[in-house]
Amino acid sequence: MNGFFAPRAFAVRTMEPELLDQDDVPAAERRHAYDGLDRLQRWALTARRLYAAARPALQHKIDTQQPIRWVDLACGSGRILTDVVKHAWKRDSATIEPVGVDFSPESLALARRNAAEAGVDVEWACGNLVTEPLPEAAIGADVISCSLFLHHLDDADIAVVLRKAAAACRVLLVDDLRRNRRSFALAWLAGRVLTRSRIVQVDGAISVRAGLEPPELRAHADSAGLDGFELLTQWPQRMLLRHVSEAVAVGVSPATVAATI
Repeated sequence: MNGFFAPRAFAVRTMEPELLDQDDVPAAERRHAYDGLDRLQRWALTARRLYAAARPALQHKIDTQQPIRWVDLACGSGRILTDVVKHAWKRDSATIEPVGVDFSPESLALARRNAAEAGVDVEWACGNLVTEPLPEAAIGADVISCSLFLHHLDDADIAVVLRKAAAACRVLLVDDLRRNRRSFALAWLAGRVLTRSRIVQVDGAISVRAGLEPPELRAHADSAGLDGFELLTQWPQRMLLRHVSEAVAVGVSPATVAATI
């Protein structure tokens, strides 16, 4: 571990396959890993931070009790999405119409089970966010969010996903790890205090080394044409990119938006 604290240990991204992304992970180990990841995300208050970031742009719908269509890309176990639904209702009596998107049928099967256990009705879609158009259910969404997803992508693909997502929604929220020594130490410690999953512990280190730093994410957002975006640095060693699209805000039809993606 000491080598990771050398002065230039995190100077550049280092990409390698994560264990949880492998097709041959036994179902029980996959569930155990997702349980650990969900515990980490709840400790990081991810759902609350996402809702708080989206809330100002949704105030009219909240005040008038209109449903809010919220799409979570790379939704994994689905628990961030169900936590957003529950928090929005508790905080504002706001009704979220949730949509979960993931490329993995195995993850979606687990997400369906988790949502059913949580008593949340979710629309699900399977697709590759890099090589395929966004699912129809994502077009014209009030919010599109993704958490801990960008660090899985090559640099060339990050702007592609940001551009697709921003063109499809009113509010885009992208939450991910920062790549630095503090983030690595925190991932190492939290991965051992909050879960016993070896997959989470190994993948935590891989994720940090593959992460971005704020100037890099800003450059990708600029390349994707996200005018007027905000980039917030937040506890615990996270970045949250927020982009509000005026085109969708003034009522451009979903068909028109889809034609631009």
